[in-house]
Amino acid sequence: APNRCDIDNDGEGDGDHWVCEHRRTAIANTVLFRKVTDGEPLTHWWSNGNNRIAFGRDDKGFVAINREGSAFSNTYQTNMPAGTYCDITRGDLLPDGTCTGRLITVEANGQILSQSLDPMDAFAIHIAARTDWDYGDHAPGYGIPYHTGNAPILGDVWRTDDGVLQG
Repeated sequence: APNRCDIDNDGEGDGDHWVCEHRRTAIANTVLFRKVTDGEPLTHWWSNGNNRIAFGRDDKGFVAINREGSAFSNTYQTNMPAGTYCDITRGDLLPDGTCTGRLITVEANGQILSQSLDPMDAFAIHIAARTDWDYGDHAPGYGIPYHTGNAPILGDVWRTDDGVLQG
């Protein structure tokens, strides 16, 4: 069996190495979503009765999933504080506060207005992926520092330095 991940860390593998799915943005970031929302109650459950769902984890996170063959748009009610969040399924919140993916806006009333989802698409936001927040003594975002070492808010989270030989 191979004993290392592919050198470019894209999670795709090249046949001679482990696939390393844990490095894919959506997977690594949803692990962080779980850490941030751990213990929070389920809120604002929504379903179309088929394969579209959405739910919150109180005021710590919100997810919407479209597992259908057509795009759709919906307005969601959340308990999230108003602000602009990095969609962690599509990108990382970098230390400078920029997001490498799409942005999701939560209005003052907690709503995410007319958010479109492509077929077989999802979005997820959490309180530690807010682009317009001053994190004080912590890094401006959880992004890259929180994938590579000890993070003051989230604890040890490993993405690229996971003990698996790279290269």
